Amino acid sequence: MSFHHRIATGDVVEGVEVVLDVEVFAPTGGRLRPGDGGTAPSLLLLAGLGAQRTEWPPELLQHLRGRGVQVITVDNRDAGHSTVFDGPRVGVDVLRAAQAGVPIEPPYPLEALARDALAVLDHLSLARVHVLGRSMGGMVAQHLAALAPERIASLTILSSTSGARDVGQPTDEAVAALAAPVPAERAAVLEAGLARARLTGSRELFDEERVRARLAARYDRSHRPDGTARQLLAVLADRDRTALLRGLEVPTLVIHGDADPLVTPSGGRAIAAAVPGARLEEVPGMGHDLPVPLLPRIADLVLGQILGAPS
Repeated sequence: MSFHHRIATGDVVEGVEVVLDVEVFAPTGGRLRPGDGGTAPSLLLLAGLGAQRTEWPPELLQHLRGRGVQVITVDNRDAGHSTVFDGPRVGVDVLRAAQAGVPIEPPYPLEALARDALAVLDHLSLARVHVLGRSMGGMVAQHLAALAPERIASLTILSSTSGARDVGQPTDEAVAALAAPVPAERAAVLEAGLARARLTGSRELFDEERVRARLAARYDRSHRPDGTARQLLAVLADRDRTALLRGLEVPTLVIHGDADPLVTPSGGRAIAAAVPGARLEEVPGMGHDLPVPLLPRIADLVLGQILGAPS
């Protein structure tokens, strides 16, 4: 059982109100009450760069829901069925300048996505939730925990980094893949996405058929490369969050693949080193993806964090 929501955040960008597309899933065999979530612990999932809420592996959601967790999935602004803006467009030259450290004002800052997440909690009348943020979503989760620590029961940061320039940087191959132009035609988009996924994912566990199906579903639901570019600029323009992390007082788990070429493992290590009391779990052979054979371990780690933290 699930409930679909369209949630107005109250924020306006370029004259357009930000509205988020949200789905709340009840625990398996349990009841969901839109408003307070019943007695089940609630887990807010924050997706990565350009990703949509529908891309979380169903096996992961099933595992979490099967253990009594209410799961909330969100399309970030500029992705999926949430508000996507007409402009301004962000060129590759601007992204490269931001990557090099040139100060650039993005259309919206990364903190704005954290405020979006708070709007979701307010709309659902959830006083406190557990949070799992992946990649860019992990960065948003860091800002959320600093912005409203009283709303966060626990924090799990997956395949992310602290924002410090000397950690978590992608390999040269990954940078080249990210900088490649986005093709215009659907078939070419899927092939380019497949090539990137093969490069950045868990190479020994790469499932081409599954990845191709996910990319096709993403394209057909909402193909928004300009939105992804604006999100990326928000990431690149964000500050070093190390000082922010040192001030967190939220139970924190950091999960990172030791073979991640897109956000290299030093990023996760830096987060765990900065957050007081944080625990680091490195997953052997995992790249910047969620391969099916590793989902049971990831789910168990997340559940241990949720069930071991005060709600």
